[in-house]
This record gives sequence, structure tokens and C-alpha cells, in this order.
Amino acid sequence: MTDRTIILRAGWRRAAAGLLALSLALGARPADAAITLTANLVLLTGSATPQVGTTAGGTTVDITSVESLLALAENVALQATVDALGLVSMSVEGTPTLADVEFGGTPTPGPDLQQSLFTVRSVTPAHAAGLVHVDLVYHVVVKAQVLAGEETVNVTVRLRLANGYTYVAPHTITTVMPSSGPEAGGTAVTVTGSNFRSGMTARFGATSATNVLVVTPTTLTAVSPAGTGTVAVTLNNADNESAVLTSAFTYTPAIVAPTITSAQPTSGPLTGGNGVLLTGTGFQSGAAVTVGGAPAPGVIVTSGTQLTFTAPAAPAGAGPYAIVVTNPDAGAAS
Repeated sequence: MTDRTIILRAGWRRAAAGLLALSLALGARPADAAITLTANLVLLTGSATPQVGTTAGGTTVDITSVESLLALAENVALQATVDALGLVSMSVEGTPTLADVEFGGTPTPGPDLQQSLFTVRSVTPAHAAGLVHVDLVYHVVVKAQVLAGEETVNVTVRLRLANGYTYVAPHTITTVMPSSGPEAGGTAVTVTGSNFRSGMTARFGATSATNVLVVTPTTLTAVSPAGTGTVAVTLNNADNESAVLTSAFTYTPAIVAPTITSAQPTSGPLTGGNGVLLTGTGFQSGAAVTVGGAPAPGVIVTSGTQLTFTAPAAPAGAGPYAIVVTNPDAGAAS
């Protein structure tokens, strides 16, 4: 960056006595000692993106000004030097250095990066909830010509984005209702909690939900994706801050009804007691069998395609009677 130089042409004679006194004072210091100044606070016109983050900190924020931050820091440093020393000639040495960024007076954990002439990127520190100022602190080195010779002036410049950022409490998840749904997905769920904000996304396990809508700061609706097993539900806000409720939603397998292909034998005594072999599909361990509504004892599922049972006594005289197999998941066939 080209050095900026200010020449004060007016008031030279009036300032001469002051410059002489300044020269004598400077001569009393070590020759290599620099002058340290702190400039008056200057308000920025600009914005922070995002403007909201949690009290835990850790949110990446871009602070953008409508005018060059480096040029502004230079001008403020030069003016501070003029105000303090009444100098005739001075220039900025090198480029202003971004020394720190503060949110509500709390320094950031860093790193703070000068993204461009107009933008600084930083990571928020932890802070109590509320609206805070954002300060950009620059160090500027000014070379000043005084009667005693050239002096180095180190100027601290504070550029403030007033009320530029809001800290809010982290969001939480309390319940997910209903807490189960089919593996195919498509279940409309309501999530309750706190501090929900517009723009949130939801995941069931590792899969994103659809139709996510923040209804109120404590209520959110979404539609479950396809999945299996019991999974956590995660809510992320626009700053990628997340809240997790573990084991929040259980996927239930689709009920596949069994089928009966044949029964051997197909008849028996009215008193029952004879063994029967059923073939078909979808038989599950723990299946129950009824004949004409009467429970059959001794049901043994030997495979998904075969089971055996003992015929009960005829419930109302000679048949025929329907045989019904009911699986533990409530799937049934006759």
C-alpha cells in the first residue's frame, strides 16, 4: 500500500513553539524509543454475517465495512498523531496490522483474518447472551518529522461496529413426537425444545429430513427420511451449531403378511390332536395358529416357509375350518 502523507501547511508559526517544546521532550527519551498513542474510537458503517450466534462462541463471522478498513485505520492513525503532536509531516509505514477482534469487549480466540480491504473474518468467543459491539483493533506505525528528527509513532486504532452482533442461548431438543415411524420414512414429526431459529435443518441419524419448518422458538416440524433402527435427531442452525437428542426416533419395519400355500393333512378327528404341517411364506418365530378361531397348541416354526402345530378340537362340529397364522408383528394369513 502506498504511504499516506499529511502536510500541515496552516498554523506553522503558531505551532512552532509547541514543536520546540515537543523536540526538547523527545530529546529526553532514548533515541530508539517509539511514541505510543491510542486513537479515539471510530464507528464503522457495515454489518456482521451472521448477526446471531450462541453464547458458547465458535461461530465464524465476517465483519464487512462500506469503506476500506485499512484506509480508515491509516487516516485515523494519522489524525491521532496530528491531534497529539501537532506535527508538520508524517506518513504511514507499511500496512496497518489487524491486532485483534473483540465481541462485547472479549477478544476472539483467533485466528482473525483480513479477508479483503473491506472484510475481516473472525471466530466468536464465548459471551453472555445479548447485543454487543464488535471492535476491530489495528496497529498502525506512523513516521513523523519533528524538530528533533524522525520519530516512530505506534498508534492503536479501534474501529467499532456498534450493536453488530447478538448472542443467544444454544438451542436444545426436548422431545420428538411421534417417536417412531416406518422404515420407508414420510412420518410427520414435531420437535420441541428451545431457541429454534429460522433456517434450521434436521437429520435423523445421518440422513436429512425434509419439509423442516420452525413454527415457534420452541416448536419445529419435519418429515422423517427413510432409515432403520433407532437413531438420534440432530438440529443444526444456519451457523452450523447443533443440538442432538440421542435415541430419539425408532424406525419400524414394514409388516409383511405371511401366506399359506398348503396344509397336510387337510382333515382330522373332531377331538383334534393330530399334527399338521403348513407350508407358505413369511412365517416368524413366535407365530400363533388358530383353526376355526380355536388356538392350536404346539406351534413350531421350522423356517420362514414351514411350521407345524397340533390340531385343536373342532370348535363346532365337522368343518371345514379356516387356518390362520398370525406373526408377532401382527401380520396374518389364512
